[in-house]
Amino acid sequence: MDTESFEIAFLGFAEKAAHVRDSSTNLYKWNVLGLKQNIVSNLFPISFNFGYLGFASRGPVSDMNFSLVVKKEDGKEIGCMNFETAEMNEGSASVGTHSESPSIFVPLQGWAIGFIPLPTDTTVIIPEPGLYLILVRRNEVDKVIGQLSFLLLDPQPLTPEKIAAIRTDPSALNRVTANFKCTKCQSEINAYASLERDHETTSEDCIWYEDLPNEFQCECRTASFDLRIMKRNLFAPLGQPMPRPEKQMGLVPLYEKGSIDSILIDFRTLLKSKPREEELQKFIQDNPILLHQFPAEKLFFKPPILTSFEADFGIVTPQKELILIEIEKGTTRLLTKSGGQAAPLRHAFDQVHSWLHIVDEHRLAVLDSLKIDRSTVSTIRGVVIAGRDAGYDAEHLRRLKGIDHGRTKFLTYDDLAFGLESLLSKI
Repeated sequence: MDTESFEIAFLGFAEKAAHVRDSSTNLYKWNVLGLKQNIVSNLFPISFNFGYLGFASRGPVSDMNFSLVVKKEDGKEIGCMNFETAEMNEGSASVGTHSESPSIFVPLQGWAIGFIPLPTDTTVIIPEPGLYLILVRRNEVDKVIGQLSFLLLDPQPLTPEKIAAIRTDPSALNRVTANFKCTKCQSEINAYASLERDHETTSEDCIWYEDLPNEFQCECRTASFDLRIMKRNLFAPLGQPMPRPEKQMGLVPLYEKGSIDSILIDFRTLLKSKPREEELQKFIQDNPILLHQFPAEKLFFKPPILTSFEADFGIVTPQKELILIEIEKGTTRLLTKSGGQAAPLRHAFDQVHSWLHIVDEHRLAVLDSLKIDRSTVSTIRGVVIAGRDAGYDAEHLRRLKGIDHGRTKFLTYDDLAFGLESLLSKI
């Protein structure tokens, strides 16, 4: 068979790809997500060990080997992956599964498409942003079949408000580490980023990311990496709910089931002690995951509303909402015997309504005073957290929580506890 007539074209990089059965037939199709030729990352250098590479091919494939080569635009080779082709029937292989030798299924006539998972143990390292050429190497001859652009996206600064918002996310990370090592002489450098710098942990073995040198050069001078982007952006995965795993990086979650369970127990114990409002404010501030039901881009403690008022918490959400939260005591009376709102609860609602009135009248001034980008807020609403569930008629309490309070939402402290309990059940 004339393998010289075999042709292959590069389609691009896909975030996900699966070869799946088409309905109830024995026919298969590709489900592909995020096919592109531009890959954006906060960090460089990165291992090219994620996602799928898409190809179109035609021609005979019996007993043929070829290599996929990645080169920088200037022609410098940075990595190579080897592939084998073999003639087989579609039903003779487990289609769409990962294997040590990925396969492309090619019909006898016409073009076929295939997506090959990048191996997690790849040695291909993308050292810096830029244009990279994809080549096929056969019989020591290279042919360019496509290209990929790797682009740098600098993350938002890790401000106190951003850190507080990250702490409301149950899937957030507390620490990320990076390792750069030469496989020949074994010389290496390790760095870490976390929500808080650990001065006791920092040592020559693992240094704070901002203290990285600009370049890592191994002792045998085989491996060399520009670390300036890592030195600036290693904290970026801390703010991502599901950061992409990198070969040279380690990820430590902010919360585990045990830690959330401890917070829930401590919170319920605190509520039983009938704490002052200031104690509740401090506990939530120290454990902002209690506010996880309000997705947060930024979380403010005691945000001023011009010079007139001060909310207990302020949250900017990904949905471009600014939520102003008023908390009252856990002993705040919620309902009268007849089921109407008690005076202390009405006072809390009136407080929030006053905030919203000022915000409506002086919206831009309020946002500017909090240093909130005007483009990140489209709506503003309030939340009142007060009292406990116990001691009230169930129907009256249900009506209180279900009634339309306009732009203000109402929760009890038991609602916060139940929310954390529900989160635990999903972990």
